[in-house]
Amino acid sequence: MSQLPALVGVFAYLSLLTVGGGLAAFPEMKGLTVERFHWLTLTQLIHLYSLGQVAPGPNMMMVAAVGERVAGVAGLLPPGPILTACSPGASGTPGSTPIRYARC
Repeated sequence: MSQLPALVGVFAYLSLLTVGGGLAAFPEMKGLTVERFHWLTLTQLIHLYSLGQVAPGPNMMMVAAVGERVAGVAGLLPPGPILTACSPGASGTPGSTPIRYARC
């Protein structure tokens, strides 16, 4: 539970990098989750990212799995909504109905 504020901060920051898609944030996610905070090993991060790519739905929802590994059940909730609601890329794809930006 003590990691929850850091987890929220990391994914709020990463949400700003997802303009180019989830892969654009991967190098920084690796730096923060593997090298700085030591929440995951590189192999674990790659496995979680790969799972997010093959699973149906938004590919960056793998961040919920990262949150669960870091803070248990309490870590399931913050990363996903932060990454999707605060992301400048959450405005939709070209030709889709625009989504209003969330205030973060």
